[in-house]
Amino acid sequence: MSLAPRWTFVAIILAQIFWMSVLSTRVHEKSRCATKSACNEGGQGDFLQACVSNSEPFVFEVENEEDSEAFYFLNSVCPHLTKSRSPEICCDTTQLLQLKDQMATVRMLFRRCPSCLQNFESLWCNLLCHPDQSTFSNVTATVPYSSELKASSKWSDADGKWSEDSPPEYSESVDAVTIYLSRDYAHNLYRSCAHVKFIGASQEVISKMCFENPVDKCSPELFLNYIGTKKNKRSPSEFTFEIVEDNQRAKYAEKGIHPLDLDLFQCNARGYNNSEPCSCMDCPQSCKGPPRGPNPGAPLDSSNPPWRLLGIPGYVVVVAVLYITVSCIYIVVSYMHCLYYKKPDDEDQYVAAPNYNYHQQHSQYISKSTVQNCSSKNSMNSDGGGDGTNQTQGSGGGVVVVEVGVFEQIGRRFQSALHSFFFQWGLTMACQPVAALLFGSMVVAVCSNGLHYVRWTTDPVELWSSSGSEAYREMEHFNSHFGPFFRIEQIIVKLKRNATGAIRYEPDAYSERYRPKDMDPIMDAPILHQVLSLQENISNLTVYSTRHERNVTLSDICHKPMAPANDKCAIMSVTEWFQNSHETIDEKSYRTRRKRVINADHYKHIRACIESPTRLDDGTPLRTSCLASWGGIMEPLIVLGGFKDSIRHLLDDPKHKEEFEKATALVVTILVKNSLNSREREIAEDFEQSYLDLVRQFALDHPHLHVAYQAQRSIEDEIERASEGDVKTVICSYLIMFGYITCCLGKVGGCGMRTLVDMKITVGIGGVVIVMSSVACSIGVFGFIGVPATLIIMEVVPFLVLAVGVDNIFILVQCYQRYRPKDRNESLEVQIATVFSKVAPSMLLSSCAEALAFFLGAMTPMPAVRTFSLYAGMAVTFDFLFQITCFVGLLTLDAKRQKDARVDIACCVPVDNCEKSPRGQVGTVYSLFKNYYSPILFSDLVRPIVIVVFVGWFLACCCMMPHIPIGLDQSLSLPSDSYMRDYFTAISEDLNVGSPVYFVVKEPFPYEDPQQQKLVCGLAGCSADSIVQQISRAAKDKERTKIAKMPNSWLDDFLDWSDPESKCCRFDTTSDSGGRKFCNASVQSENCESCPIDGGKVQGEQFMDLLPYFLSDIPSIDCPKAGKAAYANGVSIKSVWTPPPLITSSTLVNGSQGSWSTKNLAYSADNLQYSSSSPPYSKTEEQSNKGEYKKRVVSSYFMTYHTALRTSADFTEALVESRALADRISESMGVEVYPYSVFYVFYEQYLSIVRDTVINMSVSLLSIFLVTFFLLGLDIVSALFVGVTILMIIVSMCGLMYLWDISLNAISLVNLVMAVGISVEFSAHTVRTFAVNPNPSRLQRAKDSLLEMGSSVLSGITLTKLGGILVLGFSNSELFRVFYFRMYLGIVIFGAAHGLAFLPVVLSYIGPLTKERKLRRTNRKCRGCTCSTGTQRSKGAQGQRNPRPGITDPHLPTPQQEDTHSLVYTKSLPEQSKQTTVVTSNAETSNSELSATILTTVSKNEQRLGKNSSFCEATSISKDKSQPIPDCIEPTVFSSNVIGQKSANENRSACNTETDAPIGDKNNEKDLFESGAMFSKASAPLKNSTSKSNHPRTANLDSSREETCA
Repeated sequence: MSLAPRWTFVAIILAQIFWMSVLSTRVHEKSRCATKSACNEGGQGDFLQACVSNSEPFVFEVENEEDSEAFYFLNSVCPHLTKSRSPEICCDTTQLLQLKDQMATVRMLFRRCPSCLQNFESLWCNLLCHPDQSTFSNVTATVPYSSELKASSKWSDADGKWSEDSPPEYSESVDAVTIYLSRDYAHNLYRSCAHVKFIGASQEVISKMCFENPVDKCSPELFLNYIGTKKNKRSPSEFTFEIVEDNQRAKYAEKGIHPLDLDLFQCNARGYNNSEPCSCMDCPQSCKGPPRGPNPGAPLDSSNPPWRLLGIPGYVVVVAVLYITVSCIYIVVSYMHCLYYKKPDDEDQYVAAPNYNYHQQHSQYISKSTVQNCSSKNSMNSDGGGDGTNQTQGSGGGVVVVEVGVFEQIGRRFQSALHSFFFQWGLTMACQPVAALLFGSMVVAVCSNGLHYVRWTTDPVELWSSSGSEAYREMEHFNSHFGPFFRIEQIIVKLKRNATGAIRYEPDAYSERYRPKDMDPIMDAPILHQVLSLQENISNLTVYSTRHERNVTLSDICHKPMAPANDKCAIMSVTEWFQNSHETIDEKSYRTRRKRVINADHYKHIRACIESPTRLDDGTPLRTSCLASWGGIMEPLIVLGGFKDSIRHLLDDPKHKEEFEKATALVVTILVKNSLNSREREIAEDFEQSYLDLVRQFALDHPHLHVAYQAQRSIEDEIERASEGDVKTVICSYLIMFGYITCCLGKVGGCGMRTLVDMKITVGIGGVVIVMSSVACSIGVFGFIGVPATLIIMEVVPFLVLAVGVDNIFILVQCYQRYRPKDRNESLEVQIATVFSKVAPSMLLSSCAEALAFFLGAMTPMPAVRTFSLYAGMAVTFDFLFQITCFVGLLTLDAKRQKDARVDIACCVPVDNCEKSPRGQVGTVYSLFKNYYSPILFSDLVRPIVIVVFVGWFLACCCMMPHIPIGLDQSLSLPSDSYMRDYFTAISEDLNVGSPVYFVVKEPFPYEDPQQQKLVCGLAGCSADSIVQQISRAAKDKERTKIAKMPNSWLDDFLDWSDPESKCCRFDTTSDSGGRKFCNASVQSENCESCPIDGGKVQGEQFMDLLPYFLSDIPSIDCPKAGKAAYANGVSIKSVWTPPPLITSSTLVNGSQGSWSTKNLAYSADNLQYSSSSPPYSKTEEQSNKGEYKKRVVSSYFMTYHTALRTSADFTEALVESRALADRISESMGVEVYPYSVFYVFYEQYLSIVRDTVINMSVSLLSIFLVTFFLLGLDIVSALFVGVTILMIIVSMCGLMYLWDISLNAISLVNLVMAVGISVEFSAHTVRTFAVNPNPSRLQRAKDSLLEMGSSVLSGITLTKLGGILVLGFSNSELFRVFYFRMYLGIVIFGAAHGLAFLPVVLSYIGPLTKERKLRRTNRKCRGCTCSTGTQRSKGAQGQRNPRPGITDPHLPTPQQEDTHSLVYTKSLPEQSKQTTVVTSNAETSNSELSATILTTVSKNEQRLGKNSSFCEATSISKDKSQPIPDCIEPTVFSSNVIGQKSANENRSACNTETDAPIGDKNNEKDLFESGAMFSKASAPLKNSTSKSNHPRTANLDSSREETCA
């Protein structure tokens, strides 16, 4: 380096030192100033610079009003300088008043924390006025004093020249000054203000005072230099703060500089005048412990986590171990029993006794082995000798009759009445089929007329929220006081990317070069221009509303928070940071005139607005404001999205605001006014339709952009479109089921043409029409009543009724097809009536159980479930009524057609030369059950496996039930091609803030009382449990509470706004109108004076007088706390009756008036109005007139935001946490506070859905149990089997829901309720058939029940539904595929599995006993004894009334038969002395004795019985009760008074030693057992000569008892 440059550099340094010495303060010593007074207008606006004066301080004298005001201000901010009335200071009145004006805005920002505000004001006060000012100040730049200001200076004369006493230094003013502060002073000042919140922007105030740096990078140096720079437009001079470290003090002291080091207030300490410390939300040191109140989201005892083994819940492991252990033991024991205790092959085969009467339910089965062993065992015992009266156990015999219990008598009478009623009913319908069809048609016509009055609802609120629910009531209260929440139109714009993540967009050269490294291309100017163009097109969109014949624009319907001052719509968008100006987006600043280096552009402006969205100046050379064109604040949390999961948790922290620069999505939100008025809503909906078309076209025109969008009407539109799109799928499903029904009901005859006759297409179509008619009648009836209908009804109810109706149809038709009349002369009507009487009780059982279960299910508070239950219950009721009327008539007409060999459908076309199909044939399904399925299922190897598998599955499902997801993904209800799917995905992935949440103070509260204000506000001195403080604490734990930020508090801002020292609350008292006129902050008038606030804090009536002005004041730079934008709709003010002052008993005695106490100021609903019936005190007529109407705040809210909620669990948890927080606030305030967000009304159902499901299922099961119990003749065991089977099916459905990812919600709950109803069909028929079967063997009864009912259930429900369900799997709607296809398939499969496999096997093990078996189980020691009874008629049937002349129900016992019920004990006697002993009991019998008569009969067929048959003579005996009945005696039911009765069968013997078959035709035995008959074909039934009618229709009705169908 040459010498010249070196000397040049040295010269420059020396010059700088010289000028610094010239411009700096010369003397630094105590009691010496560096500046005095105000000299020059060189600063910002009207603020004057201080004069340079390195002289002694002057004495401040109070000479006028301005001096007094200045002194008062000095004393309030720097009391240590005003120890005397005439202090020595370095500032004058002008400076103090100017400082007071400058502090006005600062006071609004820092007033929340008095310690911070006092420290901040003290700093500036000391800088200007401290008498030792020169020791910590150094003037570094001056400006010549302007001649224009000399004349106005107090130191100049009238000619503008300096007066004689003017200091010589006043020739120039201070343009720059360096202030020296100690390190402790600077850091303590910063710490006291670092956390003070700006409520309106939900951020720290200091975030506006650190240039472009985020809060985490802010420091005391940056903070001090910002408040001292001219760039903030509030400082007249450039103040540079230099922090002196402790180890540098000596160095500065040599120059006479001693840094300012005064005591400051900590934020948690009291300030001047004992002011309150800062609140917890503004000062972390003031917080005492964690947030108060319980943690609803945490477990009750977090120290004891759930017990787990190998990562599996402990209870699951325990259940699994117990199940495996018990199952192994059960299987081993079962197979060992089969191997070592196997009975002979024929031991469990039973034959029917000759006197069997099925409908009397008195079984007279005798075991073949018993018959075989009877003679041998009696022969063995005959050696004992005797006449049989004194034989020991195992010898002798007799019949002992014991009276039956009350339940058995009632049950038998009820069953008899049912059979009698349904026989007569069926006979009536069969005899008058046309009348039955016409009657049904008339009912359908009348009820269907109600379809014109049905109100179909698609409103989600009506569908999912009950009008009596808490969330619905809260929504109604919110809407009535603050108006309904806005209609939201939202657009989310992202750049499309390929599989590798590369964008499908070519940035321009400028963007490639100058875009910040971490900023996404979505922030490029071309993209911003495209988004802004879209916004402009929406704003300029004009739509013609055909419904209201008018043009509609966005301006007509949008929300305008600043109107009328600013008439622009509230649009939340990044482009609002540029005031929606294309020119502002393109604006750039260059460092040099050659424009080579960019100094500022839109990227830097975005960065500045992200850091502080409230800036009026972004701090760049562009000087662009960040406020929206409509005057609002654009929070980056709302207008930016698309953040990576790795940084989402940082966005809520103010210290990491730079992470917003990594956003990949722009969010545009348009707020549209919502209304309870239908006309205004319809106008908005018309505009929204055109808006959607416009955005859809924009997305097509910009293929490089991924545009997700929605309007308020979008969800309803798409759900409606989805329903319309699935109509074809549903119709196809029903057509398949209808086709199956019509094809499978018929039979194939012996020739080709016979098939046309035996088809049941007409019957199948009729059955389907009945199902549809029942649904139509149900909808029509509730249309008359006014119950709204939903789409769920049309999707679910027909499916349900079809399942119930088809099952009954198949059972009835197949039972008729299997019925074989014994007399060819038996009329067709009687055949139909006979079959109907056997089937109808089972139909009644299932229908009543289902209908009652559905009607009781309507008690649930969920509207969708309640509506479905009502409609389903009514539809099932109508279906049953139509089946027992119209379908019986239709079946009769079809049977006549088939008998006359006429073609189905074309009933007038006969078929000649074709043999008739034989009656009693069984179908293919029946044959498969009989020959294959039943033998396999009931084998000794399979039965234990069935039990183990089903019990294991049941236990597994029980373990899975607690883990079923709860909620409903909204996208499931939309078509697969819906644009709303993209929108839901976008809000889940891209948005980082959720819906607004409002904490509403529901009741009137005395906000005007300063003491009560502390329970609400968040300022210094407010309660730690105030509503603002508690919400703010919750926001600090946002992961649990789902509260994203601190609340907006209208009360806090109102108190700041009404501060007398602010420029907000002012009135012009010189108004021409004679009253006072409010002055907005923008009004500059000397007539505007600050509001005279008594005591410095607004309260009492003045509070209510000023509040409306606050709510209508528009925010500005001078008054940022004005409330119109944020709180115009947040405070509900109404005139309420205010009672006169309360007069206590003491004041009444003294005769003086009382006054309002603090307690009375809490205006609850109770003391807002006084009831004349119970006045609070005795008042005179004069006092009663002192009450008046006054304006009161009857309700208000405090708004914040939820965090981004992405799943149903998140939404539900947010609701739970918000309500828990509101409950704690209500407890602390003493009034009701509730949270409200727009989604609460939809998600409240999930808070109680588990409880509602359990209650609904329990009520349904209980109702089914009771109906089954009564309709099965008070058979509690059978009712339990039905209930347990249905319970297992429902639990299995719950396991399926967990495994197949089906969440629990209103739709799935509807399906579960439907599953209960359909499960009745799978179980009730089988159990009833088993219960009424008199066979003593459980295994045989289970086989018979499975054959008779299983085939009909399989063909009637299972196969019918499977075809239709499979079609649903191809639906375009995912909702159908998940909640209908999956759940319907599960219902059918689990129902069939339990009804056709598990239930029959369980019945074969532990099914309910017949009455004979119940008694016989107590005396099982003698297996050689046999049962032999005969059913005797006592008096005949001549006394029985015939409901229909000439026709008698052959299945009913006569009244005489019902009078006597006895139990017959039979004992086998030696063949040489066979006898029967009957012991009868009646009212005349002594308690200690039983009279017995030994009846000895002589067989008329002695030769058939063998030559060894003999008889005993009749004798009478008397037996004491204490003598036990021999153990060998085995019971059977005997009904009738056998004393003195004779019948055609009285000579038959109970045991036959020559044959194993019942007495009769042995050739028919095998056929009867294979066909399920329960008695011998040739056995003669008991008859009485007077009990048989001569009517041709009843010529041989007794033989019809051989067929069993139910």
